[in-house]
Amino acid sequence: MNATRIIKRIHHLLVESLLKAGIIHADRKRVTYPMVVTRKKPKDGLNKLNTDGALKGCGLAAGGGVICNKLGNVTWGFYDFDGTYSILEGELKAVATSLQLCWQNDVGKVWVEVDSNATMLLCIQQNKGPWDVQYILESIHQNVNKMEVQFSHIWKE
Repeated sequence: MNATRIIKRIHHLLVESLLKAGIIHADRKRVTYPMVVTRKKPKDGLNKLNTDGALKGCGLAAGGGVICNKLGNVTWGFYDFDGTYSILEGELKAVATSLQLCWQNDVGKVWVEVDSNATMLLCIQQNKGPWDVQYILESIHQNVNKMEVQFSHIWKE
């Protein structure tokens, strides 16, 4: 056996064992593995804002955010149920509302973490984006221009 076949065989045996033990789960098409997720304190001088949007299969959406101060302590959070729209719209509305709340509460330096790479890119590029979310992006860009804001992408938990 060559090395590639040996590695594939070991992987197959390992996956079978983990499935039997209930450590990992499989759907019809793929095996899902546990992912280690860590929480990082805000970078020096910044407040950390984590936002997320969620969409149920029936089209009901909500979004929210949590902000941590420079010491890593949660200072406030919010959630909003805003009716029916796309997941991108939900993610962007969570960012827009969070940034507006930061501005209103004199939080001028913010590190925004989002789990949607598309959301992050739309916020950073300051372009108009899809027509149905342009009004949200305009609000985000206005607040970004008033504050010191950094964006980063994180993996979903």
